[in-house]
Amino acid sequence: MYTSQRFLEGELLVYNGIVWVVKGFQHPPGYVIAYPRYNLNTIPPSRIEKSYLYISTIYWDCLHRRLPVVPLNNTLPYMPRIDSLSREFARLLTDYSDIDPEDIYYTGSRAIGFSSGDIDLVVYGATSTIRVYNTLLALREAGVIKPLAGIHLIQEHVKHRDLSLEEYRVLRSNSVLQGVYKNTRYSIRLVPYSRGYFECLEPAKPVGFYSGAIEILEEISSYTTPAHYKVRLIDEDKIIVMTTYRIKYTELPRGLVLYVKNGVLEKTRKGLRLVPDHGVLKPIILELE
Repeated sequence: MYTSQRFLEGELLVYNGIVWVVKGFQHPPGYVIAYPRYNLNTIPPSRIEKSYLYISTIYWDCLHRRLPVVPLNNTLPYMPRIDSLSREFARLLTDYSDIDPEDIYYTGSRAIGFSSGDIDLVVYGATSTIRVYNTLLALREAGVIKPLAGIHLIQEHVKHRDLSLEEYRVLRSNSVLQGVYKNTRYSIRLVPYSRGYFECLEPAKPVGFYSGAIEILEEISSYTTPAHYKVRLIDEDKIIVMTTYRIKYTELPRGLVLYVKNGVLEKTRKGLRLVPDHGVLKPIILELE
């Protein structure tokens, strides 16, 4: 039943007539960490606005917090609807990257049948993610894909009201993971895992919060989900790792200075790390006189 499922970030599952999107790569035994996104019980399928009405949580001592989950044995794979433009774009990536087409997954609203959404793809596997990212760089250089700008940038910014338009532009204008293909916005997540795990591989314990300025010192893995950076906590003059699952925080360049509000500090086996995902992370923009 589960041979075709990966249980990885971005994959769509069906439980109780609801389409859930998988989060992360490690899950509590017997459960899948996921959030509800679309209701298949309505005609046509509809977006879920009040997700809290559907979520059940359990406490997992691996991450020391309650998590939204669905029972593993009661989930079914969702078979994405693949529109012609999404298929064309995915084929372009597979042909130029020379990867297995099975490593590209169709997700997001277009996979449910909403034709007005952007193209959402996920690429799985360590080798495939590297090849696809290099292909995206080449396609951008050739002008086949274009950066988010103009109306496309404004439309994407609507989803991120915690940032001003200029702050969002600074974060995303040079991204190749997000951009425009044939006048349609696209978004690609590169997940360097081949399958999910139902055990605690990377335990993490919240130990506090950090609000203040940070500087990107090194892009450890800036284009993957999760993305990892070496950062300096400027207010404390401390160097730690920052980890994020947010695509808007990928591809941040070395030297960029940002402000974090309510970033979570977690203790891991490798030391302290900063996770900004449930707070605010925005670039510090200096105004010239």
